[in-house]
Amino acid sequence: MEIGTRPEMDIPDSKFISRPEIAKYFEKIFQPGEDQSNYHIIYGNKGNGKTTLAKKMANEVGQGVIYVDTPYNIENFEKSFGSIHDFTFKEDSSFLFQLIQKFFDKAGVNKIDKLKRALNAFTKAAKIYKEQYDNPPVIIYDNIDNIDPKILEILQDDAEYNANNGTYIAVFICGGEKFTQILQSSRKSHIFEVEDLNKDESVNFLIQKLKISPEDADKIYGLVGGNIRELKFVAERLKNGELLEDIKENILLEVEKKFDIAKLDLTQEGRSIIGTLLKSKEVGYLEFKKVFGKVEGFNGMNIFTYHHKARSVTFQSRPIELYIKSKFKFPQYIAESANEYNFTT
Repeated sequence: MEIGTRPEMDIPDSKFISRPEIAKYFEKIFQPGEDQSNYHIIYGNKGNGKTTLAKKMANEVGQGVIYVDTPYNIENFEKSFGSIHDFTFKEDSSFLFQLIQKFFDKAGVNKIDKLKRALNAFTKAAKIYKEQYDNPPVIIYDNIDNIDPKILEILQDDAEYNANNGTYIAVFICGGEKFTQILQSSRKSHIFEVEDLNKDESVNFLIQKLKISPEDADKIYGLVGGNIRELKFVAERLKNGELLEDIKENILLEVEKKFDIAKLDLTQEGRSIIGTLLKSKEVGYLEFKKVFGKVEGFNGMNIFTYHHKARSVTFQSRPIELYIKSKFKFPQYIAESANEYNFTT
């Protein structure tokens, strides 16, 4: 815990996108003061760089920052949680392990109880750390979209209790589609959204990092917006000789599959909401919820994204917006924005 877990970076420095404002925020919350009393929720669309930035800043801060990648099932979560200090629950290699072993080596203890005992052990270690260094340690739970809801509830309860007591500070990182579920059980959390890249950031990334021509970079952004994962995906296919129009067609086919599964009910009120989104790019959360009932999970498919600070809803991605424009009849909005996104070849 004293030196932190130093998570391994997934991309080389040459491909890393510097986002100074977000990095500064991460650096701040990874170094809490002794009176810190809130835990944190960081959310945003999948593939927009949250994990990479969190790992980068966890490595730079180092001391007292514990990174845990959270798998779905509780058995693997035990292993992931146990790897905090390069140990598993059966390998004696640290003081923290001895604490956990004390709680785990009891016959007949179910998996949920085991997790609670592990968290109790971590809390004991965190208290020792705080006594020595004055400030509480930080534990980052990344990719909590994968996690079982029962585990998530336990982790949030523990995070709130220990933030109140100043023992340790938890940081939860999730995709936008999981955010509203997490928010429902969140009470003493500070919430921060990592947004996709804007146009200038996206085009610069494509030109400088991925060596795409300025003309193609502009077209790629027009097709997929500022999601880093999608920008990389299209750039790689373009470099492999595929035509942008063919890439576009395949992307929209995937969106069509989502819509077929989602079975979105486009009644007159629903069409009005979609029309507002096409024209204004966002709609108020309460207005949206009144018509559709929820933001995420239409038969498991995510078409929209909720933005907590603005209390608004947008399309989940640029391809979804393009698909709606191409397949549904909203002539008054399509006509005035027909040339908004340039992705023709």
